[in-house]
Amino acid sequence: MKKLFILTILFSFISCNALKALTNGETNLDEDFFKEKQSVNLFDSLIAFFKLEESNGVSRDDINNAYSLGDSAATSSTSGKIGLATNCSSGASAGYFISGSFSLSLSLSDSWNISFWANKGTNSSGGCADNESVLFLDSSNYVEFDNIDCENDYSDVRIHLNGTSYDFQDAVNFPGWHHFSLNIRNGGSNVDLYVDGNYFNTQSGTPAAVITSTLSLCSSSGGGDVLDGSLDSLGFWSKLLTNTEIKALYNRNNNLD
Repeated sequence: MKKLFILTILFSFISCNALKALTNGETNLDEDFFKEKQSVNLFDSLIAFFKLEESNGVSRDDINNAYSLGDSAATSSTSGKIGLATNCSSGASAGYFISGSFSLSLSLSDSWNISFWANKGTNSSGGCADNESVLFLDSSNYVEFDNIDCENDYSDVRIHLNGTSYDFQDAVNFPGWHHFSLNIRNGGSNVDLYVDGNYFNTQSGTPAAVITSTLSLCSSSGGGDVLDGSLDSLGFWSKLLTNTEIKALYNRNNNLD
């Protein structure tokens, strides 16, 4: 009888502690889940962020510094990754938006980030294609897709900074929406590419200062190298984005979209 009483007390003690541990575990799980779902603040060091979800034929306004991109070629809107997006393919011969007041000045010691969503269908001309511009600051500084669908349906991502080319081969498989984030370190000594929230590769180059006052999307400023696809949620930061921040852009749990 005495042994049974002791065993009963011991079982009750173990059960209470197990229940307490389980409850605490569930609480911690809930807290972790909540933290994962919290919106990440991406306004820190933000230069400009264009949602690109306005209707057809109107200017595209930055939500941070009031930059406005005029619709220079009657480019239409389309369904985007978030809301609407810019249909680069819809412009007659020069499907692009251009800003007359986009100021960007970065020294050799500066680090910055460019992030955006892009969607490309199958090449209208068939086979592989070259040089479709995503964004164009000037003739020495731009981001483009190259060797599109040339090898196993993969495409390259290329960024030019004052004469230095950083090539990320077979970085993405179109068609479909994909997120791209470029961390540019110390004026371009290294450029890290993230695709769909995951680190892809790093390319090294010669650092260069970048000073520009214009921005074109979907093509070069003269209307060439038009992107046969769509763009959404384009942002510029005067810092490197962390893995958490890049994931937040991809997962859309941020305070910009």
